[in-house]
Order: sequence, then structure tokens, then C-alpha cells
Amino acid sequence: MATESLQARLTEFERQARGVCIGVNHLALDSERVRQAELLQKIIQLEKDIQQSSAQKSHLPDAAAEIRDDVKNNTSALRYLETISQLENSFTVLTENVTETSVQLSAPKELKDEVHVKKELTSNVKSCWTYVSQLARLSQVHIRNAADYHQFHHAVNEAEASLKARVRMTEPRNSRALPATLKNCTILANELREHLNHMIHLWGRSGNLLEESRRIVPVHLRLGGVIDGLSTNTESASPVMARMLTSLTGPNYELKEGEEVRVISNKDDQHFWTVQTNNGIVKIPSVCLWISDPDLEAVKRSVILREKCIESWDLLVERSRERLRSYYSCLLNQMAENGDIQYQHKIAMDNFLEDLRVFYYLMIQEQLN
Repeated sequence: MATESLQARLTEFERQARGVCIGVNHLALDSERVRQAELLQKIIQLEKDIQQSSAQKSHLPDAAAEIRDDVKNNTSALRYLETISQLENSFTVLTENVTETSVQLSAPKELKDEVHVKKELTSNVKSCWTYVSQLARLSQVHIRNAADYHQFHHAVNEAEASLKARVRMTEPRNSRALPATLKNCTILANELREHLNHMIHLWGRSGNLLEESRRIVPVHLRLGGVIDGLSTNTESASPVMARMLTSLTGPNYELKEGEEVRVISNKDDQHFWTVQTNNGIVKIPSVCLWISDPDLEAVKRSVILREKCIESWDLLVERSRERLRSYYSCLLNQMAENGDIQYQHKIAMDNFLEDLRVFYYLMIQEQLN
């Protein structure tokens, strides 16, 4: 098979991999995931064709492998996002249940005429539907808290992964091999500048996450994380307080919106929590309760991220110094062996001499300290 044909297929597959379309609804994400899965099979076949052709010793095998990895990452990302988009099923079912209830109860024979005559329920029906509407409003609060919680932790995970990748990139075995020439000093400088800019970006991002962490609600405690009045899936067990998102009257209690209660347990029944009120221990619909304590685990994660940024920066600086030391030593040895120093790029030479001056000053400072 001609190398040109293989290259053309590779270019087309690369375009499709880079042009992945990431939507928000489940159908769009699922269809794109299927498209990427089909693309993956085509790339695997392309790799087989390359191995059976004269192009097996060219750049094509490595290029195809890189695109294959890219498509696999696309598929993983789409599956990850599909987990969120699948929540639309829950809202669809909820809408269907509400509609079915409305239609069912609207039938004339759903309630006997005798009850219609002796019990005027119009205001009561309105009150019940008003309560259901309030629950829909309260669910928006919990959805927003859950979204903020996930977005925060996703951003931290992303920043930590980026830090690890940057540290691996600066390992001596992964560093770009550059012949010691004045011209390559510019390439080396750009590489170091790129590391610096990336770390500055991550440092700023970690600062934003630290600020954001103070507003994160510990939604994980809603999933059965409170037993005997104490949190169970936190670093240290502590009381969990919650606030009423709406006024609520029960058989033996009356709670006002904004009133604070202590959660006793939500392990056995995550839909109805056992809470301590001024009138004793009662069960409350969980949707009516908002955990008011800050998420200390989120704050801790953001603080650790800041510490990792500092540690990674120190490591990057040390590796950069060692690389510069080795690079400049090799370059100076070449100059010393050649005797007279001749150069074609004056600006590059001036920059090199300035770097030497600064580098020499830093070495003297290190020795003095």
C-alpha cells in the first residue's frame, strides 16, 4: 500500500480525532462516543496496514499510535460526561410521574361524589401542589450544590494531573536533547519560559480553588454520612448541622425556614433524615434540609494543592538549574577547545553572556549561603 494513501488516511483520522464534538445532552454525547469508538477501530486497522507496508520504518507508526491514544482519551472523556448527562433520565421520569399523577387525579371517578360534596378540597389540593412546587425549587439548591462540589473536585484533579505531567516532562530522561550551540540557547530559554508560564497559571488556579473551597457544601454527607449525630466519612467525626430550606409542619413539629437543626442520622433512610429539633427528635424530608457546615475536606484539598505547587516548582527549578549547568558547561568547553570564539548571532551571544553572568552570581550566592 502506498505511503501517500496511508498518510492521507492518517491525516483524515487525525482531523476527526481533534474535531471531537462534546455536547451536553445524553444523546449527543452517546452518539459522539459511538463515532469515536468506530474511529478507533479504523485507526487500529490503519496501524496494521502500516506494519504491513514499506512505511513501517517511517514516522507513521508513532503518529498513528498518538492519534489512537487521543481517540481513547476522547472516549473516556465522553463516558465521563455521559454520567452527568444521564441524570436527564431522572428529570424525565419525575416529569412523567408528576404528569401522570395530575391526569389520574383529574378523572371524575377518582374521588367519590360523596367526598366531593362533604369535603371541599380545592384549597387543600392547591396547597399540596404548592408544596410540590416548593420541592422542585429546593431541588435546584441541591443540584447547584452538587454541581459546585463536582466542578471544584474536578478542577483540583485536573490541576494535580497537570502538575504531575509537568514534573514528568522535566525529568532528565524526558528532556529534549539539544546540541550545545548558541542558537539552541533560544530554544532552551523558550522551553524554560513555557515551564514558568505553566506554573504561574497553576499557582493562580490553585489560589482561585482555595478561595472557592470555602463555599463548597459537603454534599457527600447527604449520602448516609451521618450516624449517631456525627459525620462518618470525614477525617474526624463531628456534629453535622442543617438548615430548613422551607417552613414545614409535621404531626409533632413546626419548623420555620432558616431554622437550624442537628442531623442525628441519615444512614438508614437517605430520603427522610432523623434530626434534633427544639421539640425533640423527628424525621424530615431530606430535600428540605441544607447542610450548612463548610466542607473542610474541600478546603484541605485546595491547601494541599498549593503545597504541591510549591514542591513541584522547587523541583522544576532544581532540574532546570542542573540542565543549564550541564548545557553551559558543554558549550563553554566547546568554545575553549576552539580557541577563538566566532558567532553569527550577536543578540544570542549577548543573551548567552548575560545568562552566564546571572548564573555565576546565583552560584556564588548558593555557596555563600
